[in-house]
Amino acid sequence: MIRGVYLSYNDDLTDVHDIRKAVFTDELGIPEDIERDDNDMMAMHAVLEAEGGMVATGRMKYDGDTFELDKVAVLPDHRRNGYADFVVRMLLDKVFLADGKTIYANVIKASVPFFETIGFIPNGDAFTEGNIDYLPMKVEKGGVKTLCGGHDH
Repeated sequence: MIRGVYLSYNDDLTDVHDIRKAVFTDELGIPEDIERDDNDMMAMHAVLEAEGGMVATGRMKYDGDTFELDKVAVLPDHRRNGYADFVVRMLLDKVFLADGKTIYANVIKASVPFFETIGFIPNGDAFTEGNIDYLPMKVEKGGVKTLCGGHDH
């Protein structure tokens, strides 16, 4: 069974932090004090349960003006199953159903093709932070691609 759950600051974020530590800190080498930040307390999180445990996560930040998707992570042994797609679409749907118009993301360069399949387009010049290369991207309401050609947000 696959199950997606939305979490907020007053929920237990242990699974979210464990997944992000495994991917961002252990795998990509991002220091834990940089990976974890105060934005967790203001963000909406999505976490995906599959194969007997929590395997993927992502978060949506909102500063009162701008929506930003970040911290999308899937545990290494669970990749290539569509779990990142599931988590990202959960977060996009929540924003677009609440009449948000544009969602921004600073995407790790290696993940750009994945985000393009969802409908994200480049939105600025690439940059490097720490040892990671990023490309600013965005997706507009109505610009989300579907695999089946069905409804769009």
